[in-house]
Order: sequence, then structure tokens, then C-alpha cells
Amino acid sequence: MKSGGLNAGAGTRKIEYGTETVIDLNRPKEAKEDGAGEVDIVLSLAKNRHGTVGRDIPLKFNGSLQRFRELETIERVPKANESYRRRPR
Repeated sequence: MKSGGLNAGAGTRKIEYGTETVIDLNRPKEAKEDGAGEVDIVLSLAKNRHGTVGRDIPLKFNGSLQRFRELETIERVPKANESYRRRPR
């Protein structure tokens, strides 16, 4: 349950077998809250019966408002570069 993904609910396997889509939210350990109260998180598709799995979507999360938002165009470029650098080659 510490690592997330499909195995986090492996006690009964209801999550794994009964769902169409499983979304995994991760906060990088180095992520800090910015001046607007937002922190970087990554949404990953752990299971998707009708499409591709393993896609990472960078988002911003504001805990006090319980709100997620997509990154603006200017914010996406550095995140895409980081994601590319982390991929094994």
C-alpha cells in the first residue's frame, strides 16, 4: 500500500478486477508548495481498459482548496524535459 498503483488495493483485488480505470496520484519527495499554495503532483494511469496505461500527466494541487489544475503552457516545457531526462535509455 505504500507504493500505490494497482497493488495498493490487493487485499481483495476488487480494485484491480472491477474497475475500468485506476488513477494513481504521486507527489515527488522534492516537491515544495509554491507561493500560490500549489504543489507539483503527477497523475498516472495505472489501469485503463479503453486506452494506454502508464501515461504521466503533471498537475498542480492546492490542498487548501482541494483543487487540481493542468499546467499552463509555459509550465509544461520544463516538466516535459524533466520527464524525458528520467526515462531509462
